[in-house]
Amino acid sequence: MANLRNLNTSSLKRRFAGITIFGILFIIRGVGSLGQYEVNFLLAFLGAISIIIGIGLLRLMNVARVSAILLILFLLLWDIYLTYIGVYVLGDPYLISPTLFWNLIIFVIVFYYFTRPKVIEQFKEKFVEEKKSEEI
Repeated sequence: MANLRNLNTSSLKRRFAGITIFGILFIIRGVGSLGQYEVNFLLAFLGAISIIIGIGLLRLMNVARVSAILLILFLLLWDIYLTYIGVYVLGDPYLISPTLFWNLIIFVIVFYYFTRPKVIEQFKEKFVEEKKSEEI
């Protein structure tokens, strides 16, 4: 009974709802992309990476937080590249990537959310708790 009184309440913290939502959205996006294996191997590979990131976000792994930002940044840079190819190389001003605007919005949202101090703190608390449990 004495151990229950000394229970560390920080280990009982729940993850933020936004982290759960982003984790589930990354998993859903990944599952949707895996079905595209016959069409595009890169899309299926990014889908698998997205599932791994989603699971990592649900487990509050800091590497998943950073990977989520980097994956969305990669998708944004890919759309910028496709727009460059369409407009400047092929010379057609109507070949602007249709997802460029939406990937920009998604990147801003993901970057803003995952770089907030309280979100970073929650991921680091999970890391510190794991280190403490390894030492014991």
